[in-house]
Amino acid sequence: MHKVATNRLKMLTRQLSSTRSSSVSTKSLINDSVKESPVTFTEGVGLKTFTLNRPKALNALNQEMMVLIKDRIKEWEANPSTGVIVGSGVGKAFCAGGDVKSVALNPSKEHALDILKDEFELDHALSVLTKPYVALMDGYTMGGGAGISLPAPIRVSTDNTVFSFPETRLGYAPDVGASYYLSRLDGQLGTYLSLTGQSISGSDLYHLGISTHHVSPSLFPALLGRLSDLSTPVTGADVSSVVDEFTSQPLPRLSDSLKGAHRQAIDDAFGQSSVEEIVQALEHQKANKPEVSKWAAETLKTMQERPPTSLKVALEAIRRGMKMHNVAQALQQELTFADGFIYKNDDFVKGVTAVLVDKTKTVPKWYPGTLKDVHKSEVIGAYFTTTERTSGKLDIRNEKKPLVGFFEFALPTEREIEEYVRGSHPASGANAVKRKEVLSFFKSKDSAKQGVAEKVAEVLDRCTTEEKGGFLKWK
Repeated sequence: MHKVATNRLKMLTRQLSSTRSSSVSTKSLINDSVKESPVTFTEGVGLKTFTLNRPKALNALNQEMMVLIKDRIKEWEANPSTGVIVGSGVGKAFCAGGDVKSVALNPSKEHALDILKDEFELDHALSVLTKPYVALMDGYTMGGGAGISLPAPIRVSTDNTVFSFPETRLGYAPDVGASYYLSRLDGQLGTYLSLTGQSISGSDLYHLGISTHHVSPSLFPALLGRLSDLSTPVTGADVSSVVDEFTSQPLPRLSDSLKGAHRQAIDDAFGQSSVEEIVQALEHQKANKPEVSKWAAETLKTMQERPPTSLKVALEAIRRGMKMHNVAQALQQELTFADGFIYKNDDFVKGVTAVLVDKTKTVPKWYPGTLKDVHKSEVIGAYFTTTERTSGKLDIRNEKKPLVGFFEFALPTEREIEEYVRGSHPASGANAVKRKEVLSFFKSKDSAKQGVAEKVAEVLDRCTTEEKGGFLKWK
């Protein structure tokens, strides 16, 4: 494999030497030097790439970057020669988030909403590309970074990846399409990640289906070389097959904190209908479930440090997101609640100031300060009711659809496995099935995919019982 990587690196070097490379940014002289572009672009015959280039800021997205990328991918989308679009970042991050200081601390609330408008329009444009899009999620991929990577049909994590939606810590709630994507994860994982802001590793991303492939970054040059070789038109399946060739071996295992008893505890607690009930469930687990008591205690502490308003808005957004048909609807909803945080609540300013400006570990004094003081009717009225400022604000079209489904190239979902066991899957028939049959079906369905057997086995261990004759019954 290393020999292949070396050959591909040479090929890529030759290929890129003949490509058009640009730093499409307004260049200004500062101390007699030219300002470096925050986004760089390369254009080969079929392969087009954009690279976030603010390593000191962990490639945090500012408004200039959003507009640059949106304009360029529009151009690439219209170009018949475009085969594959690849997004990546320089340094320790793919993208550590949007530039939230420019939103929360902006002296002009109207301008703050305009920044989010540009960000959400970019997120939507990436989600409906008709050309295969690959996001190389190497390093920190958080908040706004998730917003430009989750739309990709091919999402590549690495051992360096650290993924999270940390918005509730900042006195806000996950946006950039989070209420659509997170609500579709297995069980209550999305609710857990949304409310707590918990970070997860690259290998866990792959096992949970948030990333579709897991590759060593040392192989990225070879991977790009292979992608540049693909003849147009290129399909998502073509790209997925190529990336599968580079999957890390051996594949890291799913963390214990996200499987077995811990995973069941996540589903039990975060499947409750209100934040108060989630807290009660965690308190019960802390006192009565020794196998997860430490996790429950740590999660309770996290919840207690988060603003009550943010928790309730995040939960409402996720529950509504489950019923949404597309990312556009989620982004419209998220712009609406962003308006609430900007115009009706000081928690966002307090959170960003504490975490990103003062960089203190002291939890701000949130207002309202308790869950009981934040009523659902008030949350819906203030954060989920469209205002004149947000009505028709986004330049996106609801009828546009993604190139493929979110999980098309990921490991099988828990829902797929459940359908096969219950007999409602198109390929399972109405007969009861045994464990070996389930494993065999999913392994044969995608023989090139690493980790299929491990994912299916974990779900079967947790969600099924073995009846007479060895037939499985879903709990």
